[in-house]
Amino acid sequence: MALSSGAVGVGYLAMGTALLFLLREPLRHPDTPGSRGFALAVLGIALWPIGLGNEYLVANPDLSVAAWNVRLLAASLIAIGWLLLAVESTTGWWPSRRALVPFVAYVGLGQVIAWSNPYHHLVLTPETAVQGTVLVASYGPGFWVQAGLNYLLVLTGTVLLAGEWLRSRGLRRRQAAILTLAVVPPILANLLTLFDAVPTVYDLTPIGLAGSGLFLLQALYRMDLLTVVPVAREVAMAEMDDAVVTIDDERRVLDYNATADRLFADEDVHVGMPASAFFASVPPAVYDRILEAATHTEAGNRETASGTTDGGTDTAPENADATHETHGTDDMEIAVPMEGEDRHFSVSASAVQRSIDSTAWVIVLRDITPIKRREHELEDREEELELLRQILSRVLRHNIRNKLTTIRGNADLLADELTDSNGTLDADRSVDAAMLARIDAIREASEELLGNSENAREIERIIDQRGRTVSYDLADVIERVVETIRRDHPDVIVHIDHDGPETVTGGPGLETALRCLVENAAVHNDAPNPIVWVSVDDAGTETVISVADDGPGIPDHELTVLDTNEETPLSHGSGVGLWLVKWAADSVGARLSIETTTGTVSPTDGGRSEADADAGPETAGTDVAPGTDSTDAAPGTAGTDAGGVASASANGGTGAVPSVPADATTIVSLRL
Repeated sequence: MALSSGAVGVGYLAMGTALLFLLREPLRHPDTPGSRGFALAVLGIALWPIGLGNEYLVANPDLSVAAWNVRLLAASLIAIGWLLLAVESTTGWWPSRRALVPFVAYVGLGQVIAWSNPYHHLVLTPETAVQGTVLVASYGPGFWVQAGLNYLLVLTGTVLLAGEWLRSRGLRRRQAAILTLAVVPPILANLLTLFDAVPTVYDLTPIGLAGSGLFLLQALYRMDLLTVVPVAREVAMAEMDDAVVTIDDERRVLDYNATADRLFADEDVHVGMPASAFFASVPPAVYDRILEAATHTEAGNRETASGTTDGGTDTAPENADATHETHGTDDMEIAVPMEGEDRHFSVSASAVQRSIDSTAWVIVLRDITPIKRREHELEDREEELELLRQILSRVLRHNIRNKLTTIRGNADLLADELTDSNGTLDADRSVDAAMLARIDAIREASEELLGNSENAREIERIIDQRGRTVSYDLADVIERVVETIRRDHPDVIVHIDHDGPETVTGGPGLETALRCLVENAAVHNDAPNPIVWVSVDDAGTETVISVADDGPGIPDHELTVLDTNEETPLSHGSGVGLWLVKWAADSVGARLSIETTTGTVSPTDGGRSEADADAGPETAGTDVAPGTDSTDAAPGTAGTDAGGVASASANGGTGAVPSVPADATTIVSLRL
């Protein structure tokens, strides 16, 4: 049973109205590449069935012709919109207002000719008739010219999309594919109508446009056409700041981007020219290196050195110069004279197999001139800092040590002159105890400054040795440190409890850190019978070396300096002892933790809160005196000038602190 024109008209009206839904996404994302062309094409796709629907619902011949003219307008909008969609989505280019003028003129001229058809019959010939409500068109030459131009625009856009389909991958490939296929249904339906291949008076094109609408619906909501728009390869190549040149195995240029053209090529460049001509502005030696990067690679090798440092055996390269590595020549640097100065480029290349016996190389030259300039500035700065370090550490410190030694020696001589052999005031001299106290103050101050100078020299030595890996015999290291403390501080009792591994590995500085901790624990201990405990425990994933004492604890301001990692006018330590422990622990690769019963807490990871401390050892989970506060410092932070226990770990573990007597007030542990 044949459908009535009224039923077809209603169906076409409904179809055109539904197709307007496709305008939703381009209106939501107007700035997305392709949105404007997509919207224009969809407008034409919807107008075509709407115009035909109105034509089939009216019996007035003049209104039928007017509706048919709307359909002609729709065809032009589809053609122009489709071309603009393809161009912008594949190249990222949107024409300027001046470039859009021909398209606007084309649409306007087509409508003028269509509406003035009764005067010239270029679009519809006089044989055009109306059967009921259906306009049976007899096409004139103007129609065929416009139809041919419309098809040319649509096919041009489709070729661009098909090319993108073949070149791209992933989401971009799927988007280009579905857009390419979307033109097939309406073209087939329109050709069937134009050449009367189907025995019907109705235009079948809206049916094909509906099929196209289904493809576009998939593109929008299944492939995120206007929400995720990958940048086309050509756009990416054109916008790259790096110069990209592709050459084949016969040294011919296959492709290049705008940056390569601007930096290296002369005016007369073209695809297929010899690579040597393309790089004519580059010195021959540099050009040879570019070709070397494209066609050769080399293996690298590494050599190591060994040595001895800070109480252990060095097993890593002694310094940076002991390492030799040759990078593959697909990653090299070149210098090219340009505009009176050398421009530096990092050259990398990738091989592309064109066929079984043909290979091409994509050469990327990245301008690293600003980086090299910055490197030179940093090198100059490092030289200046090294000179300053030498002045401070060698000249000034040496002179200061000599002067301090002179001051201390004269103070000793003066004290000897004013006291008898027992150290009491000489009755034959008119000197009071206050003067002798001032002399003692001079001696103590000079001795403290000499110690700080020695610590600064030790810090410098540790920093210079960073990068080495050292194997330590813990028994030997502890024995040397404790022997020194017992000799210099005979009134201090030192206990050793070695219940861990015999050897550990880490960076240089372990013996220095341990010596400083034990010395501080002894020097700053004001207990009647000072005691220092040194213990080694195996905590599973780490070795814990702890130093504990029963002294006064660590002052808050000393820990604040380490926590902030800086010295300020309002926050500074009393010396460099803490900094020496910090740098030594950092060099070893150890984690430092501090626990004290005095309420002093270093705010670090994994430490016990004050509430935990007040709860005692049972609730806190560590074997220390009740009320002990505990903290874990970040790698390379912590130490003590006031006698305490320090802990550091290279493995980052959190094993329990070794057991110490309840009399201990401060524990500083090194976790390795």
